[in-house]
Formats: sequence, C-alpha cells, structure tokens
Amino acid sequence: MTGTFPTAPRPESVEFHLEVNAKAIVSPFDRSADVAEMAGDQWVASLSFTRLRRATADVRALLNFLSARRGPINNFFLWDHSRESPQGSALGAPLVNGASQTGLSIVTDGWTASENGLLLPGDLIEFGGELKEVTAQVDSDAFGDATIAFVPPIRVSPADDAAIATSSPKTLFRLATKDDGRPRHHGSLVDVQFTALEDF
Repeated sequence: MTGTFPTAPRPESVEFHLEVNAKAIVSPFDRSADVAEMAGDQWVASLSFTRLRRATADVRALLNFLSARRGPINNFFLWDHSRESPQGSALGAPLVNGASQTGLSIVTDGWTASENGLLLPGDLIEFGGELKEVTAQVDSDAFGDATIAFVPPIRVSPADDAAIATSSPKTLFRLATKDDGRPRHHGSLVDVQFTALEDF
C-alpha cells in the first residue's frame, strides 16, 4: 500500500543524496582507471527525529505511518525536506515538450517567457515520477521554452505535456531494512531514525 510521508513533525536532520551506479577498475600498474557507468542511480534519504512527544497526534501519526510500511514492503512518496522550494524563480507552469526524450536533459515549455534563473544548480524537479537534480541554470526563451540539464538520467521517457513539479518534488521510496523507522522510547519522548531507498 503506497502512502505519502507525513508533513509533520519536521525531521531534525536530513541527508538526501544520489548514489551513482558506477564501477571503476584501477590498473595495478599505472593506476589508470576504466570507469563503467551503469543504469540504476538511486536516491538515498536518511531522516532523524529526536525527543518527539509521543502523546501528540502528529507523532502518533508518524509512528503509525512507519509501522504500516512493514519495513521495505510498502513504499511511499518522500521529498527532500532541505530543498522543498527551488532557488530559482520557477515562474510559469512548466510541461515536458515532446515525447520519447531520454538522457541527462529535457526540453520543456510553459515557463514565463524570457526569464533568467528559473531554476539553479541544485534545485530538484520531478516529472513522470522521477526525481532530478538540476545541474545548470535554466533560462527561458521568448516563447517560454527551456532545456533543463540534470542528474540522474531519465529512466522512462515521460509523456508529452507531463507536468514538471518544482515545489516539494517527490518520488517513491521504501525503507532500507525491516528495522528502519523503529522507535526508541525515552519515557514520554521518542526518537525515530530511518534510511529509505528510491523504489524504481
């Protein structure tokens, strides 16, 4: 059963990073490296909550939500709490412009025309259920079109006119192990920590 992570309480600490699926084979003779790039780059999130008051409604809801995940069995939508809003202006209503797009960039339309800094490096976006980190400043032309460069590469080509989310962009995750999210009680207070992996 898929769910969406609760908006409250807020985590005390967040680590949200992209784990690249690559392998370097280093020569023992001259230390030169042959790097193999493979599919399957994966977002990894670690959230920590400390000294929550167990009796409050939002804390009870959080604990119940994590329990209902049943470890890695039930996935859920999660976002990077430290990058909920873009640094760029993100003006407009951006859409994917054209089907069958692949790779590390995408052509889009629907932005406010002739706007510089719509998105900045490090901003997160989502389209077609995939979470991307912008790698170059995004500017629109006189027609409101713009090309966005990002990582990781597109896994499944999004549909033409698919919406592009710039505010709290989400993707699917699952708890890394059956023990992730298990609460630690301290009288009336509780600590919760977990690591989640992107669920393709």
